[in-house]
Amino acid sequence: MIIRKFKNEDSVELAEVIAKTLRTTNSKDYSSEYIENDISFLTADKLIERSNWTKNYGNT
Repeated sequence: MIIRKFKNEDSVELAEVIAKTLRTTNSKDYSSEYIENDISFLTADKLIERSNWTKNYGNT
């Protein structure tokens, strides 16, 4: 695995992975309404915006 910095073109796929993960791992502890609310704030555009002030990494 090669770790690299986040690229804007990663944002759509990353948003999908985050949504799938939240729905899978958090469904036992949180309502679907709560999870979907969180997901609504983790869009591809928001991930790009956050990448300007946070450190994000991915793998290739």
